[in-house]
Amino acid sequence: VEAIVAQAAGLMPELDRWVLRQSLQLLHDRRAQGRPMRVFVSQSSRTLAHDTFIASMLEALDTAGADGHPLVIDIRMEDALLHTLLLRQACAELTGVGVRFCLSQFRKSEEADELLQLLPLAYLRLDMAFAVQPMPQSLRSALSSRKTSRCSARDVNMRYGSDVPFVTRSSMRT
Repeated sequence: VEAIVAQAAGLMPELDRWVLRQSLQLLHDRRAQGRPMRVFVSQSSRTLAHDTFIASMLEALDTAGADGHPLVIDIRMEDALLHTLLLRQACAELTGVGVRFCLSQFRKSEEADELLQLLPLAYLRLDMAFAVQPMPQSLRSALSSRKTSRCSARDVNMRYGSDVPFVTRSSMRT
């Protein structure tokens, strides 16, 4: 609800910066406790389009004394398509300090294929449309086989040709 109100009031960049600061503090605290973790932080299209996005990300990392490696910026595919050039610039600068990027709500399309070529993505989160797409017969057979109780993202990548890891419910628990 707060995000909807913030969006309507034009406050998404400020809300996103606050969430980022809280996430970086969590990463710092967990690292200090010897319990490091990776955090996925969503950022809105308004935040991406804001002139100070990259500078505020770098400042937040510096202020928190945080390493960028456990931070993953999660961008919706729609937003990435709207702001591809800005996102490409952000990726170039922020991956240099270890920040990783995730493209969420990923749907297979020509535009999506271009994003995969243009952006140094570390993760993909699939759109629900993947659950309703007709599966290739070989995959359907493998999933229905009693020998295959679990099909890992690695298996899917090997069989169907992707080099970007998929974030699934099971992989998010690890």
